[in-house]
Order: sequence, then C-alpha cells, then structure tokens
Amino acid sequence: MSQAYSTISNQAVLLDLGEKIEAARLQQNLRQEDLAQLAGVSKGTVKNIERGKSVGTLYLVAVLRGLGEVESLSGLLPRPPYRPVQLKAAKGRRRRRASSPGRVSASRPAGEWHWGDER
Repeated sequence: MSQAYSTISNQAVLLDLGEKIEAARLQQNLRQEDLAQLAGVSKGTVKNIERGKSVGTLYLVAVLRGLGEVESLSGLLPRPPYRPVQLKAAKGRRRRRASSPGRVSASRPAGEWHWGDER
C-alpha cells in the first residue's frame, strides 16, 4: 500500500504498518513464533500487528525491537528546534504545556511565524 498516511484512514495506516512489519519479518526468515519469542510477546500479538489490528504501543515497540528496527521510531517526529534566544527568554526552561486556542503570547512579536500558524 504505502500511500501518504495523511490521505488514508487510521485503520489503513495500521494495515500498512502491519504489512511492512510482516515483510521485515519474512525478509529475516522469521516465523511469527520466532519474532514473538524475540520480542517477548505472544504469537497472537504479532498476528494482530501484521493484520493491522490495534495493539498497545509497548507491544509495537517490542516487535520492532525484535526485528532490529526500533531505531526507525527515532525519526517518527522531529524535535522542534529551539533557538538560543527562545531558551534565554524562557530562562532555560523548555515548553511543557500548550496555550488555550486563540490565546497569543505577549512576548511573541507580531508577524513572527510559529508552529501552528499555517492553519
């Protein structure tokens, strides 16, 4: 399948991920039982993931680790860049909470672009 995930349903995304995990398992010549043992999960969990069923993220991470693919998660979401000026203004603290919708920070100069402004 491998379509742009933004154009397909959540279920279709899970199905595509399951197909990729199954392909990786077969590429390594592993049976579902073998992968389950490597990952420390049940064979049923491996089957559910490969079929695109919803499973807990802990199980997904375990299966990816069993395949030697857990590092692929590190590129899932890039960390937003923090400029030194922003860190200094925040006294070295990183942001922990989101603001209420429609609320604009007083320290934010007008016309400066920020994440979420593209909407």
